[in-house]
Amino acid sequence: MKYIQVLVKVPSKWVDFESPLGFTQSVIKGKLTRLLEEKVVEKVLKEMKMPKIKIIKEEVKSRMLDILAERALANKESEE
Repeated sequence: MKYIQVLVKVPSKWVDFESPLGFTQSVIKGKLTRLLEEKVVEKVLKEMKMPKIKIIKEEVKSRMLDILAERALANKESEE
């Protein structure tokens, strides 16, 4: 699985902590940052070409049988 990391940097001069509205500005900055991150991620995901995945019934059946066999062996070992 590949992960995508998106970095969004908000200039510090956007918030004046000396101002009486400093707290409000910092809250707005946080919300704007989250909204911007969401929009960037949405855009990247829309433009990304995802590979087509085809799952064959036999593969699912085989994997399920493997899992059940592993669980049966684990249970048998724990009983001994």
